[in-house]
Amino acid sequence: MLAAGIAVGVRIPLFYMRSHVVGETLLKRAEREVNGGGPGRQALAPIQSVATALTEALGGTPDAPLLGMIDIPSLHVKAPILQGTSSTVLNVGAGHLKTSAMPGQPGATVIAAHNATWFRHINELTKGQTVIVETPKASYTYHVERSEVVHVGQTVPNTLRPSLILEACYPLNALYLTPTRYLVFAKLVDTVDHTEPLVASGGATYQAELPKSLLHGPVLLQNNPLPMGTLTYSGHPNESFQESNAPLSAVNAMTELFLAVVHTSARTNLSDLYAILKGTVHSSKWTWEQFEIAHNPLYGKSLSSVSYASSYDIVLHVDGNTLKSAEGVAVVQSGSSKTEIRIVAHVLDGRYLDITKCTFLPE
Repeated sequence: MLAAGIAVGVRIPLFYMRSHVVGETLLKRAEREVNGGGPGRQALAPIQSVATALTEALGGTPDAPLLGMIDIPSLHVKAPILQGTSSTVLNVGAGHLKTSAMPGQPGATVIAAHNATWFRHINELTKGQTVIVETPKASYTYHVERSEVVHVGQTVPNTLRPSLILEACYPLNALYLTPTRYLVFAKLVDTVDHTEPLVASGGATYQAELPKSLLHGPVLLQNNPLPMGTLTYSGHPNESFQESNAPLSAVNAMTELFLAVVHTSARTNLSDLYAILKGTVHSSKWTWEQFEIAHNPLYGKSLSSVSYASSYDIVLHVDGNTLKSAEGVAVVQSGSSKTEIRIVAHVLDGRYLDITKCTFLPE
């Protein structure tokens, strides 16, 4: 029994030694790849020959892709991020939950780490503090919004926009696994690409604020017969904006928003239609639904019966290098009736176009 007790006691410092040695090795590898020294998705290997023998003696390096690193300035934390959340991964770094969104992509990105190591003090994070996720592709900056303690197995909400969830066992001073988790929720506020865009000047990129069910396929221009018309400007756009990739991304977003209105109306999907038009709603959701059913001329119409009696024209309202809002209009025909659909969208968080006005005008 004495020998067994000694063996168990020795495992604890060995665990922390392995976590430190392998983790620091992977962190240096991640820093090198984020700064352009490698592709960032190769099989992992320690970069210092001195550490190799000790690393192998303490259990080796997990066979998982290295995604990058996480930096929490207020906690002085820098940790490597690997793909997966197995024990071999979490013993040496932070792990990305495979079923969650990749950093910077729409949806919630979940990154877990042990409460006994990297995430020991995440309960000290307060609203507005910064968490940075670095990958070879880009640097993603998140601002903390809130925290919560949940039971294992409890679902957490996904998001339309890119967001981040940090996860650790709770209580944070507990040994081994516990039935509860401490979660920190943060939203994406800035993205800096690590490669220069091939445009005259960078320019912002814009995305449509859409339900997840419409993110792929249904609202892409290539899958719809919407004829494209003209792009015009109002306000005072400068050349830097007009000669960047910003106008094209704004046009793409406005096209997807317009097609989303058509598709969700025809399919009588009130939940998705409300998600798209919630910025236009100034009454109760129930009253709004009754109004849509009665006054939306496309509601319940077959998509095969919908055609376009005009091209789709877009106006971008720009001040200098900043897109303020955008407006799109086209005439839609269903049977013998024609309706002008006009949408106005404003920019949220400097990146997302969200519909704030939608009108159906019979012709």
